[in-house]
Amino acid sequence: MKKTGIMLLAVCVLALGAVSWGYVKRQNAGSNHQETLAVSANAEGNAVTNVIPLSGSASENGMIEAASNEALSLYIHPATTEIAVLDRASGEMWYSNPQDLKSNEKLTPLYQSLLSSQVKLSYYNEKGQVSTFNSFDDSVKKNQFEIGKVDQGVKVTYTLGNVVKGLDIIPLAISEQRFQEEIIKKIEDEKAQKSVAYKFAFDKNNKVYTPRPMQPFVVEEVAGILESIGYTSEDAAYDNKENGMESVSSAKSIQFKVSVIYTLEGERLFVSVPTNEIKYPEKFPILSLHVLEYFGAAGLKDQGYMFVPDGSGALIHLNNGKTATDPYRAPVYGEDAAVVQKEKIQTNMPIRMPVFGIVKGRHAMMGVIEEAEAFASITADISGRNHTYNYVSPQFDLMAADQISLSSGEQKSAIPVFQSRIYEGDLKISYSFLNGTSASYSGMAKLYRERLADQYGWERISENTELPFVLQVEGAFPRKQSLLGVPYESLEPLTKYKEAIEISELLLQEGISNIHLRYSGWFNGGIRHESPKDIHLESKLGGARDFEELKEFSNKNGIALYPDVAFLRKHKGSSEAAMFLNKKKAKVYEYSPVYYLEDKSRFLHYVLSPSALEPTVEAFAKRYKNLGVTGLSLRDLASDVNSDFKTEAMVDRQQARNFAEQQTDKLGSSVDRIMVSGGNVYAASYADIVVEAPLQSSRYTILDEDVPFYSMVLHGYVDAAGKAWNTDLQAGRQKLLKALETGSAVYYDWFYADPAVVKDTKYDYLFSSYYKDWLNEASELYAEANRVLQKVRGQTIQSHEKLAEEVYRTTYENGFEIIVNYGNQAAAIDGIQIDAEGYWAGGD
Repeated sequence: MKKTGIMLLAVCVLALGAVSWGYVKRQNAGSNHQETLAVSANAEGNAVTNVIPLSGSASENGMIEAASNEALSLYIHPATTEIAVLDRASGEMWYSNPQDLKSNEKLTPLYQSLLSSQVKLSYYNEKGQVSTFNSFDDSVKKNQFEIGKVDQGVKVTYTLGNVVKGLDIIPLAISEQRFQEEIIKKIEDEKAQKSVAYKFAFDKNNKVYTPRPMQPFVVEEVAGILESIGYTSEDAAYDNKENGMESVSSAKSIQFKVSVIYTLEGERLFVSVPTNEIKYPEKFPILSLHVLEYFGAAGLKDQGYMFVPDGSGALIHLNNGKTATDPYRAPVYGEDAAVVQKEKIQTNMPIRMPVFGIVKGRHAMMGVIEEAEAFASITADISGRNHTYNYVSPQFDLMAADQISLSSGEQKSAIPVFQSRIYEGDLKISYSFLNGTSASYSGMAKLYRERLADQYGWERISENTELPFVLQVEGAFPRKQSLLGVPYESLEPLTKYKEAIEISELLLQEGISNIHLRYSGWFNGGIRHESPKDIHLESKLGGARDFEELKEFSNKNGIALYPDVAFLRKHKGSSEAAMFLNKKKAKVYEYSPVYYLEDKSRFLHYVLSPSALEPTVEAFAKRYKNLGVTGLSLRDLASDVNSDFKTEAMVDRQQARNFAEQQTDKLGSSVDRIMVSGGNVYAASYADIVVEAPLQSSRYTILDEDVPFYSMVLHGYVDAAGKAWNTDLQAGRQKLLKALETGSAVYYDWFYADPAVVKDTKYDYLFSSYYKDWLNEASELYAEANRVLQKVRGQTIQSHEKLAEEVYRTTYENGFEIIVNYGNQAAAIDGIQIDAEGYWAGGD
């Protein structure tokens, strides 16, 4: 009974006290492995210990120069850890945090702290609920940070949470005898002796002393006295154990440690968080890190916009007043199919490029997520919702969570489950600074394109060549039949190999010569084919002989043939499937347009485990080589990025992204031409042409206008086409104008068979793809698009701008301009009359 009584008393102390007692390592104020600078700061913002000044003079606002080169200078405030970057070419200073917070009287204390922070950390508590720390309240104000010099930069290490110095040296329970002999009698100062005696309460029943509730500064005072008389943390551990207190702990002593490294490299600032240095309690897994959320934030007086890479790209005008709408947040590369989505309200245009920016007058900042972008979401919001600032930045989601349902009789409960580890690598962002005419989304696209071209060794498209005409033909699909009441599936041909030749001949007769033929459903059971580890040509489509004829016809007539393959979407069989966190196989269903929930009657596919991708690709490539086809279409390798949450063999999302890039590169090396769908930038960089490329945004309410950023980056190096024109709800004229504005190719999706064959099947979405319904329109629109866009083949887009409502101008590096008018009324631009739903093209 003795130990139980002591435990209850300690729990009462924990419940009532200002400090949480338990085993917490003491913070060493002087501990620092960096070389030049070790700074701690107090809550008032004054440096207090171990200050070794950096080279360079302090700025007017108390910042110290930490690094400098010909292009940039990096500054840091030693008391607040705020940073700033001076763009030496323009003299513009970019701050990590708004500089006028003290004069903003309307700010609540919460947002005053958030706007003063460089890191915001969210974590899960024991119940799976989300709590948040910020670096200002939970580190800087508590003197729990260190600043150290690194090559060409500086490193800040934050300890976030309630770190109370001395907790480990104060016993939770100590016998009456040891308290008197080992503590009280050894304190020579009478005043200190009385103070310590008062800080402990005596339990008459159990003959032990336990600490009373203390504020953190009192804990430090008592710990200092105990340390001075030689009482150690080992002594405290002995007394705790002797009195049954070794297991007591409290969530109030949660601590996280995060380091942020700032370095200058040429004209860029790099900001990285090494995840191997992140420390967190096992019981409190980290959900997300938001780094430099307010870097470059714009105020009420600033003019400009924020750029977000939503789909094609979109702008959010500064101070646009849309506070009744949700802030912008979207994951890079779209949703992870291995994370259960409870509901899906709308299908969004995924982010294909991990880039963002902000324009303020004649100055702009562009951010690129250089590493761990598959974990990132781009976030942005406007002034007026919680404060007076507009901001855009990345947030890294480091830990996925779900719930497992448990039942016992009539009782049911759910327990939270988390992925087995966080990402093992750096989170890294680069920031570039643009000025004058380059301070725009056009300037950002140019700069980003130049870096990608250098990184991946892009080659220019040949000039003055024909615009691609991309045609997808649908091969075969399984259709449910019945015989004597017994259901079965039979393979139904939509376009046989010889019929693909016939359609191609019709296009050639219309004068369309640069045909890129994507063939879906050509093997292994049709459109939703079986594993591509083996290849079986379909007899219902004509078999090997007719396929060989299609290949020879394509070679003879200069048609690029791309048989289409899905590697990551496993349509048949659950072997090698990824795992949800709830220990179930990762299956994807269509969502109900009415209830927004999964429709279990409309199964789409399993999610292939990323770990199974390489052997699948190797087996396919070996057999595909025997077909002698020089092109290949990748249905999902450039669009899907999915984790696998198997406990013992987890593959995180960044690993999955890296696997996809490696295998795209490998497949691209095995054939002459690669077509990809969707076009995540790492895969598009290995492609000759991208289909289903984003030509518009998701049209969220907070977005003000679409921009063709994606097209501006690729044009001149990689051909791109949007959605198939016959599946797009826009009228043909509007689709032509979009192609002219973005420089994109013409794309149709057809089949040869009677359309009735797909009626009342899972493939009824193909009903509008009967080739005869579209042949004339396609020929006419292609001829018009080719006549204009042939003049800019191999040319990069130098600028894009909105001239008037629904009127846009695209300018190429050779000076050629295309102005499109989507409106239903004529427009006059610089003396040029542009008809309703018309365009003008000309220039050097």
